[in-house]
Amino acid sequence: MAKLAPWLITLTCLSAPAAAHDFWIEPASFTPRPGARVGVGLRVGEGWIGDPVPRRPAAVERFEVLGPEGRRPLPGVAGVDPAGLLDVSAPGAYWLLYESRPRRIRLAPPVFESYLREEGLERILDQRARAGDGGQPATESYRRCAKALVVTSGASAPPPPPIAGCRLELVPVGELPSAGGPVRMRLLFDGRPLAGALVAALERGAAASVERRRSDGAGVVSFDATPGVWLVKAVHMEAADPAADVDWESWWASLTFAVGDG
Repeated sequence: MAKLAPWLITLTCLSAPAAAHDFWIEPASFTPRPGARVGVGLRVGEGWIGDPVPRRPAAVERFEVLGPEGRRPLPGVAGVDPAGLLDVSAPGAYWLLYESRPRRIRLAPPVFESYLREEGLERILDQRARAGDGGQPATESYRRCAKALVVTSGASAPPPPPIAGCRLELVPVGELPSAGGPVRMRLLFDGRPLAGALVAALERGAAASVERRRSDGAGVVSFDATPGVWLVKAVHMEAADPAADVDWESWWASLTFAVGDG
């Protein structure tokens, strides 16, 4: 089990809506050998326990890989899990990106407010209260931006990736540790640091525990990562344009990667 910082929070079971579930990329291997073909799974769930999400072309804005040979679409078969296939053509780092198209949902007041608290979006609760909407259902449009890092076995630690261009995304600050150590992540919204957002880091298999920090003025959070596979995630929400057919817009970012051999 990971040695967690003092601000460890243990997840409790929640009756969360579909939109409040984590969404992440889980390749069959985070440290494949050159020449391997790796299944790239999409998962939705809680605390690393997730259901497979088959490839749905109508839901995909981008599904691609940035590797030693440049950027290219990630192939796959509609309706199939794993949703993508990565051909590891050369040694090095492969950054995987999945960006969804917007999806609209409607949530009952207690369900919506429960997930706002879980994701650190108390300011939205305050806005609803000031507007007198606390007891009203909420309509929401949300997008996903999931990224994953795959590094071939024996390769050196990769440099930070270029910004992918999602409205909300997590970007490593400096190199990720190769054998455990501090990890720094910057959360960006519209390409600018997002301060005060709740960012959570979960180690796979670590008894469903999660580290949570608020991003600082530079959008950065830090945590200590022991060897293993990690999921870092964050959510940002804003009031929708008055002309829109929803009340709120949200963006969900995640990044998965291995420390050590995973």
